Amino acid sequence: MSSYKPHFWAGRRWGDVRDAAHPELRAALDTYLIALVWEGPDGDVRHDGPVFPGDPWDPEPLVVCRPADLPAVAAAWERAAPLLDTLRAPYTKHAKDPHGWIRDFDQFAALVQEWSVPVEEAARRGWGLVGLR
Repeated sequence: MSSYKPHFWAGRRWGDVRDAAHPELRAALDTYLIALVWEGPDGDVRHDGPVFPGDPWDPEPLVVCRPADLPAVAAAWERAAPLLDTLRAPYTKHAKDPHGWIRDFDQFAALVQEWSVPVEEAARRGWGLVGLR
């Protein structure tokens, strides 16, 4: 996606529904989403340090996942993927919002699944991920 807004709202929606998620799915999506779009249960996770040290532009990162950390993120997705649809009913009850970005479960699931492509490929290659706002 070309905008930060869906990522922000996906993180918010996960915060709204995570307590109602199956414990195994919650643990897997916590690991997966905290690396990509979520700021943690207390909203305090921030990506540290500049992405390109010394660059005068110094873009603000949306995602920074180092190569050493990416296999755990990919493994979390492998655990979460088959359980994702179990989140549909709790999502509808706790996180559905007819306004703005990521309005329903299908939009949330699509964004989460879209991230699996670069996550899995980067992990396979031994790369990290950097996403800029």
